Amino acid sequence: MFLMAHSETALTIERYPMSKVRKMSDIEALCLYVDFHAMLRHEPETGKLFWVKSPSHAVKAGHEAKARTTPKSNGLTYIRVRLHGVEYLAHHVIWLMYYGKWPALDIDHINGDGTDNRLSNLREATTETNGQNQSKHVDNRSGFCGVGLHQGKWRARIVVSQTEIDLGYFHTRELAIEARKKANMEYGFHANHGR
Repeated sequence: MFLMAHSETALTIERYPMSKVRKMSDIEALCLYVDFHAMLRHEPETGKLFWVKSPSHAVKAGHEAKARTTPKSNGLTYIRVRLHGVEYLAHHVIWLMYYGKWPALDIDHINGDGTDNRLSNLREATTETNGQNQSKHVDNRSGFCGVGLHQGKWRARIVVSQTEIDLGYFHTRELAIEARKKANMEYGFHANHGR
């Protein structure tokens, strides 16, 4: 990313690494907004980003902008885009391109597919709200979030505001799932949670 500084004789641009920074000033976001619009095109139907101009000798204009994907423990994979030697999450770039501001909160993929960057699938959400729309973790053995076998009984639990709430122990998996479904509704979890 580049910061612009005015002097009496010229406009100077200096490098400002953004790899670890989540929040940025309006002027920083504006500079990135201009850079991304000059270099990238978002395809609304697919959610993909494409290079309008070649960012390097190895990547041609028209190619999909996808530096790498990053798998997470919950099974989600996110697409990253590299511009000026800095990697950005593609869904953050798209948010900035459409709304003209860097997201102040997390960006939630509503359908749970971290590679589906259609604007209709993205929403700003608090970390807690985003966590209420998670897919089940890859190591889940019960088939339902918050339900697991513990000392021969099925245990149901839920985390709300960083506090784990024990919903009880049940003789059957189905009863534990029913308790968790009821808690999901009571605490406002997204309908997609645990897919």
